[in-house]
Amino acid sequence: MKKFLLTIAAIVFVTSSAFAERYVMVTHGEGNDPFWPVVQKGGEDAARAIGADFEYIYNPSADMADMASSIQAAAATQPDGMVISLPDPDSLGAAIKAAVAAGVPVITMNSGLESSASLGALMHVGQPEYLAGQSAGARAKAEGATKALCMIQEAYNTALVDRCEGYGEAVPMEFTDTTSDPATIQTRATAALQANPDVDAILSVGPHVCDAVSKALDDLGMTVHHSCF
Repeated sequence: MKKFLLTIAAIVFVTSSAFAERYVMVTHGEGNDPFWPVVQKGGEDAARAIGADFEYIYNPSADMADMASSIQAAAATQPDGMVISLPDPDSLGAAIKAAVAAGVPVITMNSGLESSASLGALMHVGQPEYLAGQSAGARAKAEGATKALCMIQEAYNTALVDRCEGYGEAVPMEFTDTTSDPATIQTRATAALQANPDVDAILSVGPHVCDAVSKALDDLGMTVHHSCF
């Protein structure tokens, strides 16, 4: 009897595992931004809570064609749902539309609020980035900022551009393309600050950008109004 019950339990376990829902998350993070491991853990924790399988795919480069290919490949496996960041709707839109057309439910997140619904996504998880930038700029101006640099690690990312441009409504600013590599960020930030000695404010639109820019400021002995996302 005991052996029979163990056999039944094993069958139930295997059967439930075989029919577990499976979700795939595809993001544009290149693996060196500390923001994305937190997102990945959130997906893993959520999947564990509902007993689902979960796969996380991060884009291996800044090339949006690579990310579109990852979306297409993941959709072809017919997961029960996909969560996709949307930094460049023009480059990724076709792949997302194709996934939706194939019957895969899609939720966009982080970037792409304005384009999400038109691509067929069920919903978007994120904030209005332009408004967030406006709020940061208004506060910086109220605290004395008059001229700024916006340190942006992904120039193709509409959400980050929106943050910078929203900030620029209150404080005149120029873009500095830092890339996403921490060492390069610090080097480019240092060069930009040296080339613009009248700058009294900086907006860093990512956590690792914030850290690298802070190091550049310390090395230069400069004090400016520094806002970070």
